[in-house]
Amino acid sequence: EVQTYKFYGSEFPIAIYDNLFFVPPGELYSPIEKMFLPFDSETWIAIIVTFVVAISVIQIIKLCSKKVKNFVFGRNVNTPTMNLLNIFLTGSQFKIPGRNFARFLLVLFVVWSMIIRTAYQSKMYEFLQSDPRKPAALTFAEIHEKNFTMLVPIDKCQIIVEELIEYGLPR
Repeated sequence: EVQTYKFYGSEFPIAIYDNLFFVPPGELYSPIEKMFLPFDSETWIAIIVTFVVAISVIQIIKLCSKKVKNFVFGRNVNTPTMNLLNIFLTGSQFKIPGRNFARFLLVLFVVWSMIIRTAYQSKMYEFLQSDPRKPAALTFAEIHEKNFTMLVPIDKCQIIVEELIEYGLPR
Protein backbone atom coordinates (compact mmCIF):
# COMPACT_ATOMS: atom_id res chain seq x y z
CA GLU A 1 0.00 0.00 0.00
CA VAL A 2 1.42 3.36 -1.00
CA GLN A 3 1.24 6.24 1.47
CA THR A 4 0.85 9.76 0.23
CA TYR A 5 1.95 12.83 2.10
CA LYS A 6 0.44 16.24 1.72
CA PHE A 7 2.50 19.33 2.28
CA TYR A 8 0.84 22.51 3.42
CA GLY A 9 2.41 25.90 2.96
CA SER A 10 1.79 29.24 4.57
CA GLU A 11 1.53 32.63 2.99
CA PHE A 12 3.06 34.30 6.04
CA PRO A 13 6.46 33.41 7.44
CA ILE A 14 6.43 32.01 10.96
CA ALA A 15 9.25 32.94 13.30
CA ILE A 16 10.21 30.44 15.97
CA TYR A 17 12.70 31.41 18.63
CA ASP A 18 14.32 28.72 20.73
CA ASN A 19 15.89 29.95 23.90
CA LEU A 20 18.29 27.65 25.63
CA PHE A 21 19.29 28.25 29.24
CA PHE A 22 22.15 26.54 30.98
CA VAL A 23 21.48 26.49 34.70
CA PRO A 24 24.17 25.13 37.03
CA PRO A 25 23.33 22.11 39.17
CA GLY A 26 21.99 22.74 42.65
CA GLU A 27 24.44 23.76 45.32
CA LEU A 28 26.03 21.22 47.64
CA TYR A 29 24.54 20.53 51.05
CA SER A 30 26.50 21.85 54.01
CA PRO A 31 27.92 19.34 56.54
CA ILE A 32 25.18 20.24 59.03
CA GLU A 33 22.48 19.68 56.40
CA LYS A 34 24.05 16.34 55.45
CA MET A 35 23.90 15.28 59.09
CA PHE A 36 20.11 15.69 59.19
CA LEU A 37 19.47 14.61 55.58
CA PRO A 38 19.12 10.81 56.11
CA PHE A 39 15.68 11.08 57.72
CA ASP A 40 12.71 13.21 56.79
CA SER A 41 11.23 15.63 59.31
CA GLU A 42 8.51 13.20 60.47
CA THR A 43 11.12 10.60 61.42
CA TRP A 44 13.20 13.17 63.32
CA ILE A 45 10.07 14.30 65.17
CA ALA A 46 9.24 10.68 66.06
CA ILE A 47 12.79 10.11 67.40
CA ILE A 48 12.65 13.29 69.47
CA VAL A 49 9.19 12.44 70.83
CA THR A 50 10.45 8.97 71.79
CA PHE A 51 13.34 10.49 73.74
CA VAL A 52 11.13 13.11 75.40
CA VAL A 53 8.65 10.44 76.51
CA ALA A 54 11.43 8.11 77.72
CA ILE A 55 13.15 10.87 79.72
CA SER A 56 9.81 12.04 81.14
CA VAL A 57 8.96 8.50 82.27
CA ILE A 58 12.42 8.12 83.82
CA GLN A 59 11.99 11.39 85.75
CA ILE A 60 8.51 10.37 86.97
CA ILE A 61 9.74 6.94 88.09
CA LYS A 62 12.65 8.57 89.92
CA LEU A 63 10.03 10.20 92.16
CA CYS A 64 8.49 6.81 93.02
CA SER A 65 9.52 4.38 95.76
CA LYS A 66 12.72 2.35 95.71
CA LYS A 67 10.71 -0.81 94.98
CA VAL A 68 9.25 0.70 91.78
CA LYS A 69 12.67 2.02 90.69
CA ASN A 70 14.25 -1.41 91.17
CA PHE A 71 11.39 -3.02 89.24
CA VAL A 72 11.65 -0.69 86.22
CA PHE A 73 15.37 0.25 86.12
CA GLY A 74 16.94 -2.74 87.88
CA ARG A 75 18.74 -2.92 91.22
CA ASN A 76 21.39 -0.31 92.02
CA VAL A 77 20.94 1.62 88.74
CA ASN A 78 21.57 5.25 89.72
CA THR A 79 21.77 6.94 86.32
CA PRO A 80 18.94 5.70 84.08
CA THR A 81 18.95 8.86 81.92
CA MET A 82 22.63 8.44 81.09
CA ASN A 83 22.00 4.74 80.44
CA LEU A 84 19.29 5.74 77.96
CA LEU A 85 21.69 7.98 76.03
CA ASN A 86 24.50 5.44 76.29
CA ILE A 87 22.29 2.67 74.88
CA PHE A 88 21.21 4.83 71.96
CA LEU A 89 24.71 6.02 71.08
CA THR A 90 26.79 2.91 71.77
CA GLY A 91 24.34 0.08 72.39
CA SER A 92 25.83 -0.85 75.74
CA GLN A 93 25.02 -0.34 79.41
CA PHE A 94 27.37 -0.40 82.38
CA LYS A 95 25.10 -2.29 84.77
CA ILE A 96 22.68 -4.84 83.31
CA PRO A 97 19.33 -5.10 85.17
CA GLY A 98 18.47 -8.36 86.91
CA ARG A 99 14.66 -8.31 86.88
CA ASN A 100 12.67 -9.56 83.91
CA PHE A 101 10.67 -6.37 83.31
CA ALA A 102 13.78 -4.19 83.43
CA ARG A 103 15.55 -6.58 81.03
CA PHE A 104 12.56 -6.49 78.68
CA LEU A 105 12.63 -2.67 78.63
CA LEU A 106 16.39 -2.73 78.03
CA VAL A 107 16.15 -5.19 75.11
CA LEU A 108 13.20 -3.29 73.63
CA PHE A 109 15.12 -0.02 73.65
CA VAL A 110 18.35 -1.64 72.39
CA VAL A 111 16.52 -3.15 69.40
CA TRP A 112 14.80 0.18 68.63
CA SER A 113 18.15 1.98 68.88
CA MET A 114 19.86 -0.50 66.60
CA ILE A 115 17.15 -0.12 63.95
CA ILE A 116 17.38 3.68 64.01
CA ARG A 117 21.20 3.70 64.03
CA THR A 118 21.45 1.16 61.20
CA ALA A 119 19.02 3.10 59.04
CA TYR A 120 20.93 6.33 59.73
CA GLN A 121 24.32 4.77 59.02
CA SER A 122 23.15 3.18 55.77
CA LYS A 123 21.85 6.51 54.45
CA MET A 124 25.06 8.26 55.54
CA TYR A 125 27.07 5.61 53.68
CA GLU A 126 25.02 6.36 50.56
CA PHE A 127 25.79 10.06 50.93
CA LEU A 128 29.52 9.32 51.26
CA GLN A 129 29.46 7.56 47.91
CA SER A 130 27.29 10.13 46.14
CA ASP A 131 27.26 13.88 45.92
CA PRO A 132 23.79 14.99 47.04
CA ARG A 133 22.80 18.46 45.87
CA LYS A 134 19.91 20.79 46.37
CA PRO A 135 17.47 20.97 43.45
CA ALA A 136 18.53 23.18 40.53
CA ALA A 137 16.51 26.23 39.47
CA LEU A 138 13.74 25.23 37.06
CA THR A 139 11.74 28.42 36.50
CA PHE A 140 12.50 32.05 35.70
CA ALA A 141 11.27 32.97 39.16
CA GLU A 142 13.83 30.66 40.79
CA ILE A 143 16.59 31.96 38.51
CA HIS A 144 15.70 35.51 39.53
CA GLU A 145 15.34 34.53 43.20
CA LYS A 146 18.81 32.94 43.25
CA ASN A 147 20.24 36.04 41.55
CA PHE A 148 21.82 34.23 38.59
CA THR A 149 23.65 36.27 35.98
CA MET A 150 22.30 35.72 32.47
CA LEU A 151 24.71 35.95 29.55
CA VAL A 152 22.68 36.59 26.40
CA PRO A 153 23.76 37.32 22.81
CA ILE A 154 22.91 40.85 21.71
CA ASP A 155 20.46 39.74 19.04
CA LYS A 156 18.41 37.74 21.60
CA CYS A 157 18.31 40.38 24.35
CA GLN A 158 14.96 41.88 23.37
CA ILE A 159 13.29 38.46 23.15
CA ILE A 160 14.63 37.38 26.57
CA VAL A 161 13.55 40.67 28.19
CA GLU A 162 10.05 40.28 26.73
CA GLU A 163 9.82 36.71 28.08
CA LEU A 164 10.98 37.82 31.52
CA ILE A 165 8.38 40.60 31.56
CA GLU A 166 5.76 38.08 30.43
CA TYR A 167 6.61 35.92 33.47
CA GLY A 168 6.24 38.98 35.72
CA LEU A 169 9.90 39.44 36.60
CA PRO A 170 11.58 42.85 36.79
CA ARG A 171 14.09 43.90 34.14
